[in-house]
Amino acid sequence: MQGLNLTELEPGEEIVFGPVTSTKTTSLSGGAGPSQGSISRSSGRTVAVTNRRVIIEDLDDPSRSRVVPNSSVERLSIKRKKEGITIARVQTASGSLSVNLPGVGLQQEPLLATTFPNAELEAQKGVPKGVIIAASVVVGLVALCCIVFVVGAVVAK
Repeated sequence: MQGLNLTELEPGEEIVFGPVTSTKTTSLSGGAGPSQGSISRSSGRTVAVTNRRVIIEDLDDPSRSRVVPNSSVERLSIKRKKEGITIARVQTASGSLSVNLPGVGLQQEPLLATTFPNAELEAQKGVPKGVIIAASVVVGLVALCCIVFVVGAVVAK
């Protein structure tokens, strides 16, 4: 199956990008005293693009896996970074799917156009995560300064 867990490739079908398997574990703990407890849940998926289709395998629930023919992709959203390109989303007539497939080399961008012949390539624009974190820290510090100022004014009276 060449790196895919649930999907068998058709004769003549080859993986072009991926496969990439990602897992996520979510934990929740709470309670007090002897009634403390925790719950954790793991989820995962494998994503690959072949010369014929986009394959998104849900490793927890195979019924939620998705396969989209490359020819039905109308818009391909990508994120360009210094390290390479991430295929973020694919848009078809029936909806949009999150792909989040990293590891496409910058020199492979022309291959995206041939792999998705009917798709418009769209580079996602957005604020880098570092900028969002920095802005959040600044807002937090300003709020803290305001609180200290107000408390100081109240105590001074």
